[in-house]
Amino acid sequence: MNEEYEPRFFQSREHSDVKELIKEGKIREVIDNLSEELENLFRINFPFITPATPEYITTFQKFLGRYLNGKKEAEVGVWAYYPWKQTLVHLPESADFFKLRTSRNKFLINNEEQQKFYSSKIGIAGLSVGLAAVNSLVLSGGGGQMRIADFDNLSITNLNRLHSSVCDLNRSKAAIAARKVYEINPFQVLEVFRDGITTKNISKFFGRGSDKLDIFIEEIDDIKLKIDTRIWARKLKIPVVMATDNGDNAIIDVERFDLEPNRKLFHGRIEESKLLSVGENLGMTERIRLASAIVGADITPRTRMSLTMVGTKIPAWPQLGNAATLSGVAVSYVSRRILTGLSMPSGRYEVSLDEKLDPTYFRGSSVQEREIDRKEFIFTLGKIFGS
Repeated sequence: MNEEYEPRFFQSREHSDVKELIKEGKIREVIDNLSEELENLFRINFPFITPATPEYITTFQKFLGRYLNGKKEAEVGVWAYYPWKQTLVHLPESADFFKLRTSRNKFLINNEEQQKFYSSKIGIAGLSVGLAAVNSLVLSGGGGQMRIADFDNLSITNLNRLHSSVCDLNRSKAAIAARKVYEINPFQVLEVFRDGITTKNISKFFGRGSDKLDIFIEEIDDIKLKIDTRIWARKLKIPVVMATDNGDNAIIDVERFDLEPNRKLFHGRIEESKLLSVGENLGMTERIRLASAIVGADITPRTRMSLTMVGTKIPAWPQLGNAATLSGVAVSYVSRRILTGLSMPSGRYEVSLDEKLDPTYFRGSSVQEREIDRKEFIFTLGKIFGS
């Protein structure tokens, strides 16, 4: 299977390698929209000169002349070749590309925040919900330097929540994520860990000194690895953000190890002595016990029910596309606040569509039913797994 996921850059369409790719039939499409993009760049730089004003054409022509500086349009910018799409694209240089791509962010994200956000180093492990986070981060102009990790390949069961297609079945999730990132931002600095995070590469993933991550987004299924990565993050004073699907909703956990280097893992929901004694090969009972303690009982009734069914009627915790997408957006928002220096304390945050959009949510009978269900859930878990 073709696993290429990095674009190649050329300074000219007339480059010998480009001609060779065309000759070999490896370039099926050429996209050259640079004329329109240069006009967009002009309008960004001179928003007060509109096409309706008399001086628009003459001012734009002067701008274009200075930009081209005696060169032909085909000779400026770069040509990016995407081998998995067999497509060659003519683009502005990276600084102008960034200006164009983030122009609609202006004043919603100020210039200083945008620069901090883009220059940050973000690590994301687990690329189901993590892919939604990657997508939101890159779209909003964040994490120009990224490390992404997942050992798994795409299967049909992922397609209810992971933005991909049947054409990618059995392809590495990390490769899928990398392609999506590079198609949004070909100038991205991206490190891909296709084996996931392991004992051999965990030090490289987190980095040290100037190479250290600024934030770690943890979306790993493996309980032991959730613990180990947090221990590393705490040791290196790296903040951790985690999203948990909750029906159609999301739970966001923020652990500011950068501000609280002695903070207990998972907000102290489980004694650290127990966390440190967790082995590599957990049985299903122990996995559910630990997951229940980490997530807690404040989840939707259907999510509570599904958790007790794992390992008997279903093989894994059900997840919805709504929740994965919502989680990705929420993680991106929280990460941007942290990376740009806005207030974002440690804690648990709930993003609830049910609360905001279900007209029956606050009715007395609904509140009572949820509380009864919550108590029954705690009782059931106690019976199955002990206290």
